[in-house]
Amino acid sequence: MTDAGPAETREDELPDLGEEARNPARLQRILIAYYIAGARGVRFPRPSEGGEHLQAILSRLPGARVLDADDEVRVGFPRSQGPDPDERLRRLHKATRRTLAIAKTGIEERPDTEIVDRLSEEERRCDRQLFALQRTANQDDARLRPGDALLRGADRLERIADYAEEITLRAAELTPQERIGAIADRIETAIGEAMDLVDRAHRALAEPDATLAHGVIDDIEDWTQDVEGDAISLAGGPRRPDQLPDDRLYRGYFSLLEDTERVGLYARSIAEAALDRSAREQTLAPAGSDEG
Repeated sequence: MTDAGPAETREDELPDLGEEARNPARLQRILIAYYIAGARGVRFPRPSEGGEHLQAILSRLPGARVLDADDEVRVGFPRSQGPDPDERLRRLHKATRRTLAIAKTGIEERPDTEIVDRLSEEERRCDRQLFALQRTANQDDARLRPGDALLRGADRLERIADYAEEITLRAAELTPQERIGAIADRIETAIGEAMDLVDRAHRALAEPDATLAHGVIDDIEDWTQDVEGDAISLAGGPRRPDQLPDDRLYRGYFSLLEDTERVGLYARSIAEAALDRSAREQTLAPAGSDEG
């Protein structure tokens, strides 16, 4: 199922973004905000830097397109977000998992331009699904409401993708010689373990399955202790990051372990959202026939 096209809207019905839209960074933030809020579209003065920046922004907003681009640009947003929220969550999970796979590859081999480009494309896919879900929740759509557990889980998946980017960029700073050794192998293993935890947390949220969610949370607690132990061992004992040995390699590996641990903590948040969703569905379920 494809995203619905933009609604037919008269020019005077579209909010005017004014001069704020001439700032490229502000234009991006404003367009995303109006999209998520459920606006039908916006209009603003033609950007001085050309249309490439605008198209890059719109590529993250499913169904958004330029309606007119003369002296004033008019952008329309879709009436509805097409796929069911659970399908969007599935797509977001798949894209997030690919970012983690790229991060894992970055530990094995120094990320090149092709790997970074792949990461950017997967991050764009994550943004598209999350923004569409947020827009759906703000459009008085019965399928999803603001604060819904599914929406919270989706937000955590997108944040995991952000940390996958951090891991990849940090890995790019390591030389081939620095990748050799038990520490690099442990980080690579930890990322693989985090991927499994994220997969299970997503499944618990999608079904939803409270029993699975509890199991994921228990396993994440054990896994987190292991990763924290690795970080403490690397640092030579308990200490703050600013107390690490004055060595670039030590600090680089310590940061990689910290970012990997955060992936697991967000997976825990997804599992907790699964518990909330399961409890809500049980609460809303019809009473059994034996009650009365």
